[in-house]
Order: sequence, then structure tokens, then C-alpha cells
Amino acid sequence: MLKKILRDCRTNAMSLSAIAVLVFLTLFVFSGLLSAAHGMSYEFEQWSMQTNLADAWVSVRSAGATLTDEVNNAKHVSHADGSLIVTASMKRSGANKLLTVNLKDSNEVSRPLVNDGEQFDTKKKNSIWIDKNFADANHISTGDTVTINVNKSPIALTVRGLIASPEYIGYTSPMNDMVANHDRYGYAYTNRASLPVTLDRINSIAVKAEPGCDTGCIARSVRDTLGNAAVSVQGRDAKTEISKFQAKTASMYRMSYMFSTLMIVLVTLTTITTISRLVNSQRSSLGLMRALGISRSALIFGYQIYAIIATLPSALLGLFLGPALLGRLFLDKQRFLFNLPHWQVRIDNASWLMMLGIIIVSSIASIIPAFRITRLTPAMILDTNTMRGVGTMRSTPRNPRRDSQQHWQWHWIMRDKSRSMVKEGISVVAIIGATVLVMASFGVRLSLTATNDMTYGDVFRYGRQIQLANGYTDTDYDTIMSGLPDNAQSLEQLPITVTTAHHEQSSVMSIATPGIFLTARDDKRESMPITTQTDGAYISEGLSKALGVTSGDTISVDSASMSEPVIMTVIDIVRVSSPQGIYLSSAYWKNLGETFHPTSIMVNGRVPSSVDNHPAVQRVDSLAWDKAQANKVLDTFQSILTLLMVFAVLLEWFILYSIGTLNYTERYREYATMRVLGFHIKEIRSIMLKDSFVTWILGTTLGIPLGIGFLNAYVSVADSKDAQFFAYLPTPYIALSALFVLCNMLIIELVIAKRIANIDLSSALKSVE
Repeated sequence: MLKKILRDCRTNAMSLSAIAVLVFLTLFVFSGLLSAAHGMSYEFEQWSMQTNLADAWVSVRSAGATLTDEVNNAKHVSHADGSLIVTASMKRSGANKLLTVNLKDSNEVSRPLVNDGEQFDTKKKNSIWIDKNFADANHISTGDTVTINVNKSPIALTVRGLIASPEYIGYTSPMNDMVANHDRYGYAYTNRASLPVTLDRINSIAVKAEPGCDTGCIARSVRDTLGNAAVSVQGRDAKTEISKFQAKTASMYRMSYMFSTLMIVLVTLTTITTISRLVNSQRSSLGLMRALGISRSALIFGYQIYAIIATLPSALLGLFLGPALLGRLFLDKQRFLFNLPHWQVRIDNASWLMMLGIIIVSSIASIIPAFRITRLTPAMILDTNTMRGVGTMRSTPRNPRRDSQQHWQWHWIMRDKSRSMVKEGISVVAIIGATVLVMASFGVRLSLTATNDMTYGDVFRYGRQIQLANGYTDTDYDTIMSGLPDNAQSLEQLPITVTTAHHEQSSVMSIATPGIFLTARDDKRESMPITTQTDGAYISEGLSKALGVTSGDTISVDSASMSEPVIMTVIDIVRVSSPQGIYLSSAYWKNLGETFHPTSIMVNGRVPSSVDNHPAVQRVDSLAWDKAQANKVLDTFQSILTLLMVFAVLLEWFILYSIGTLNYTERYREYATMRVLGFHIKEIRSIMLKDSFVTWILGTTLGIPLGIGFLNAYVSVADSKDAQFFAYLPTPYIALSALFVLCNMLIIELVIAKRIANIDLSSALKSVE
């Protein structure tokens, strides 16, 4: 029996290769993405444990260091470290650089990892420890002296070490740009002995919780202790620099599981069709073996061995090649986004479980056709007229009116499909799967690009954006505005904490003066008056879902720059990608009793040199530059999207070829009969093509809406608390996807139709006595 199985595997290598390729691609993509995500997560967790990374960060209004002692004495708090976080500037190579400086009072929680130099010391004077990426980009070494400006006071400090901190794994800039620019922005750690101008104030407390206490537990304890002094309590999943990283790894996990789920369905269908074709081609030997007394279970087990032989080697190959090739490729694309010290892939246990699951599913799928044939008697197995869905060409009852309206070929096709509904269903599902994959290949790329185009071109329409430096005065602002056109629009963006009756989330609030450079729309693409409305605020769609907020609700908004929280009314929900948050007019903000202090100014044309060189201007960005930065983030998906397109084509070919070959195997007696009756080969080929066309119509009708649903779910894996992406696939691309599947299907049918000329008519029509 084993010799027969091995011989049959060699004989039917091409048929079994369809299963092998599908299994390989499934494990290759799944294990590749998962190994990259698991490797990133594992390295971050190891780094977090090594540095005793905080479990939560409490943002407080600038207050005395005694607040730290209060938090240390709070319930469920293991340890708390207070710090003052300020923005400092530095002149290097004639250009302004910005550093986010963390003045730590203690080094128990969230210790920086020193890559070169001395360990961080909270007592050593005239000392600073600088982000290694920033230092390398600016040619700063341990022992160098740098001068930083804090509150317009220059201070010379000695670089004691080059560091990396998991607190800043996703750090880009003090303005939270989309992509890091290590040449211009970095972070640093120092102490109060080195910066005495800060006195005894703190604005942040890093908290390490007791075992078993989650973020919600810590937040309740801290708020009970500090009351209104606590602006926000953020866990790792809410702290911007860390949540970016966690959102990326989570999207990779979701992407791998979604893709593999669809692939398992296609592997199951391909296994059923391939084994069905083997069963039909081996009817004579099966009948003889049953007549010789070989049990049904032995024969069924033999076909399970076929499935295992086809899946096990290819699954192992995909399991190990995926991390080595795809996993490493994906990690390389993430390096410029995150400040992770070590990058390596790690095979996740889920990959082994997926491999085992696919082998089991394929093995079970192989039982279906084997069980169906072996339940017959030996004589019935040997009689090819008992093949499911295949028999003599019984005539269709004549209906003159119908015959005058439809060609006889269509009667034959519809009769044949009605005789084998299960097989036709499998063919339709295969077309659906191919359509969904091709639509996803086009749609994901178009959706991500269209979302960026909407953000930078529809929501934001400025030509230049002037970023203002911290600490500028009203006189500075008035001077800058006097040098700009009258249509200049001011914008203030604040990090905030939004609270409802049941939820709390950190976000961004955008406050704008009336103007033409900031526009938001609702889900019907209608423009919303966000910069002129004086009765309430607008909330982005993603944030509204996270908070469970709708039009007419009230929310509480708080920020470290505010004296106390304010209550706002939600006017409507706006459909924007980034930033997710609250949008309101400067007039409404002032009506709430708050001070409007712009962080940037948007203009259309070039910025005058007098403004560009003003000390209160940090930098001037263009819309094109901002869009290019956003597209860099999307480029990290491009390698995956390209592979998805290639895999979609390969999968489509193997699936449709397997289905087409099965159809030919089950109908070759009828094709032989037609040739004996005098039908031309081109007439038989015409029937095959029309048969495929009907299947394509059914599969496409169901595949298009399912493809749109899959695209919506697949695009959403890129969502985070800071950005939301929207599915976009224009009608021409939907039509192109359907035609792409049809063309491949017809080409495959034409390839298979060439076999008709080689049918041995005498053996094909031979009956068993």
C-alpha cells in the first residue's frame, strides 16, 4: 500500500503541487508576519523588564515634587518617580535642534539603557545623557560638551552617556511628527543638579504598579489620591510613543490571521478538488482493491497520506522561510519608525499551531471524496457511470419555445451544473476567494494612498505651515502675523485627555481661527463649519467610537496647560484620518474661558524670509513634505502589499487550474462521446468556456460584496488611536478585479481544453461487464 501511495504521489506530483503551493504560501505569509511581530514584541518586553519600564504615566499640572510622595503612598503603587519634562533647543552645525529633556528625581522606574558611557546619575552635576540616534546623527560623543537652551537660558553640559529608552520607542519630535528625524529631534535625561533653573517642579510621574493591578486600577488609585491635580493617567497602550509601537505589532498580528483564515478555506477547497480528481482517476484500482478485501478505512487512510505528503514538507518550508525572508524584510521596513535597540525575528508558537491545523484540515478534507467513493460496492466503483455528476448524456426534454430562445449548449451546461451542486458550489467559492484576493490587492494600496491624499489635500490645504517655538510672546506672534497674508490661519494643537461617563482616552485637540486651510467633512462628504462654530466642538469618527460618543453628547477635556477641565458639547462627528481628536474654533475655545495660544500658522504661498528667520519660528514645513512623511509610513506596508498581489495571482492560478482539471476529469467521458458523435473540438471548447463563464458570474456576484467587506476589515488593521484609514476601491478597479479573474479562468480553460484532442476514445467509453 505504501509503495502504491509513493508511486501515485510521483505520478500525480503536479496535482498535489497545487495543495503544496497553497500551504507553503499560507505558512510563509503567516509565520513571516507573525515572527516579525513576535520578535518586536519580545525585544520590547525584554527591554522593558531590563529598564523597569513604568506601567502608567501621570500627567500633572506643574506642581511641587511632594506629589510624587503622595503617589508613592497610594494604594496598588509599587514605586513612583517624578520628573519635569521640558523642551530644549540646541545649535549644532548652524541649525536649530530640539531635545525633549527629562529631569528625573529618581532612577527606580523607567531607567534609560546606557549604550555608551556612564550609568545615569540623578546627583551628578553638569551632566546630560543623550538619545544615541540623535547623537550619532549630530556627531556627538561621550565626553563632549553641549549647550542647550531652556527658557532662553543657555546651559553647558557634559555628555556622560548615549542612551535608549523604551519610553521613547516611537519618539519622533516634540510636535509628534509621523516620521522620526534624528538629525533635528531627540530626547535626553538629566537631573536637577544640572538644570537648577527648573527649581522643584514636576509635570509627570512614572508609576510602577503592584502585581495584578492594571491601568484602570492605577488610574482610580491615583485620581483618588491627587484629585484634580492629575490631568491624565496613561497606560502603555495610551502613551503616544509606546502605543505607536504596540499598534504596529497588533496590526501585523491581525493582518497575518486575516490572510491565513482566507487561505485555509482555499486550501480546504483545493484539497477536496485535488483528491476528488485522484479518486476519479483511480476508480479501477480502487474497485479491484475493494474486491480483494482491502478495508474502506485503509483506503481512506491512504488518501489522508496523500494530503499529509502534500502539506507537511511545504508547511515546514513555509514555516522556516517565512521568518527568514518575509519576517526580516518587514523588520527592515520598521527600523526608521521605532527606536528599538535589537531587531530579530522569533517564530511564534501560533505558527506551529497553524501548521498543525492546516495539516489536520487538509487530512480531514481528503476524507470527503474518499469516503464518498469507498462506500460503494466494488462493481459500482468500477462502473464509471456511477461517478458523481457524470453519466450518459441523457437528453433534455424538448421545449420548442425554449429551444428557439436558447442554444442547446446552454441547456447542456445548466443540466450538468444541476447534477453536481456540491462541486459547482466549490467552484463558485474558489471564484469568490480569487475575487476577494485580487480586490484586496488593489484596494489596500489604493485605500492607504487615498486616505493620505484626503488628509493632505482635503482636510489640510495649506501651502506652508509655520511651526512656532515654545515660549514665544504675544509680540512675537503679532510680528509674525504682520508679515503674512491676510488669509493666514492659526492653529493650536494640544495633547488632551477626553473623559466621558464610562471612558477616558488621550487624544489631540485642534483649535483653529476661521480660514480656508483646514476643512473637515461628515460621512456624506459635506463640509463642516469647524472653524466658525461657536456653540460646540466636533469629534473625529475613530475617537467617537472609542468613547461611545455621538452628536449632542457632552465630554470633559483636560490638558496640562489648562487650570481645570472644561465641558464641551459635541456638535457632530467628522470623518478625518489624522489627527484623531477634537476640532473646534478659536472663538468657542475663548468662550470657554481659555487662552488661544497657536502652535502653528498655515499660509498658501511662500513664507517671507523675515518670518522664516524670526527667533519664534521653529521651522517651516510644506504640505508636500508632510505628505511625503506620511507616505513613508505607508511604504512600510508596500512590500507586504506587493507580495499579496503576487500571491493573489499564484493562488488564483492554482485554485482555478485545480477546479478546471477536476471538471475535465469528471466529464472526459462525455467529451469523448461528443467527439464520437461528430462534435468539433472547438464546439466542445466553447461549452467548456461557457461553463466557466456561468461559474464566474455566480462567483463574482457574491465575491464583489464579500471583497468589499474583506477590504474594509483588512484596511482597518492599520487603524490606531491617532489615525483612521478608510477603504477605497473605485468601480473601475472592482471591474478590473473581476475581469482579471475571468481572463485567468478562460486562459486556464483553454489550456485544459487542449487535452480533448488527446482523449483515447476507446478506453474512455469502455464499460465494465
